[in-house]
Amino acid sequence: MYPGTVLYPFLYPRLLRQTERAVPHFQLVTTDGDVLGAVELARPDWPVGSIIHRGLEPNLRVVDVIESDDPEQFHVLVVETLTRR
Repeated sequence: MYPGTVLYPFLYPRLLRQTERAVPHFQLVTTDGDVLGAVELARPDWPVGSIIHRGLEPNLRVVDVIESDDPEQFHVLVVETLTRR
């Protein structure tokens, strides 16, 4: 702790809730059937039509969501690559 640091106890529960959340993992598959692999995404829900921004790599549009009933398997996002204009 640094001198002069003020602690705000009301912030602790919020910080604890944020650290307890698991990062959602998804399996990405293109409409052509190419497997892009498992990825960590910040949002737990990706409705059809959502755009996944990937920085320097081409962005992806979600065209289908295949949800798994098995908690040991990732949900699958079927995506198409967006071309840059």
